[in-house]
Amino acid sequence: MGLSQIVKSGVVKGSSLHKVFEYTKKNNFAIPCISVLNTETINASLESASKSNSALMIQVNNENSKLFAGKVSKGDVSTLGAINVANHLHTLSSSYKVPVILTTDYISSVNLDWLDLLIDAGIEYYKLHTYALYSSYSIDLSNESYEESLKIAKKYLKRVSKIGMGLEIKIGINYASTIELCNLY
Repeated sequence: MGLSQIVKSGVVKGSSLHKVFEYTKKNNFAIPCISVLNTETINASLESASKSNSALMIQVNNENSKLFAGKVSKGDVSTLGAINVANHLHTLSSSYKVPVILTTDYISSVNLDWLDLLIDAGIEYYKLHTYALYSSYSIDLSNESYEESLKIAKKYLKRVSKIGMGLEIKIGINYASTIELCNLY
C-alpha cells in the first residue's frame, strides 16, 4: 500500500497530516521538501513528484513569498504572495495527483507578525472551505528563553489547531524540557 492510499492528492489537510507522518515513519522514508521561488519551481516539482509517484513538501518563506505578489502597493506583500502559493497548489496538486504538505520555512520570532497574518488568512479560508490554507507552519524559537518559547508555542499551537493545522516548532531545549513541550496542548 502506498501513500496515495492513505491520503488524497492535493494539499494535505487536517488529520491527514498526522497520517502522512505516521506512514513515512513506519515505512522509513522521507518526503522531499522544495523551497519555492516561482510558479515554475512549483509546477516542475509537482510534475516530478507525479512522475515518480511521490508525495511532496512545499515550503515558502517570508522573502520568497513576495515574488508571488508582484509589486502590490496595498497590504502585506509577503502574506499576499504566500496566499497565492497556497491557492496555486490547491488548484494544481489534485490535477497532478500528488499529496502536498504545504508549509512555511522556519519563521523567526522577529517575523511572528507575518505568521499572525497568515493564520488570520487561514482562518478566513477555513470559514469558506472547511479546511486550512496551509498544512502546517514552522516557527523558530531557538533564540528565545525556554519560558518565552513555551508561551509563544502554546499561543500558536492553540490558534492553528482550531483549523486543523500542524505546527513545527524549533526550540532550544534539553531532554527534560522536551517532555514538557510535548504536553503543551
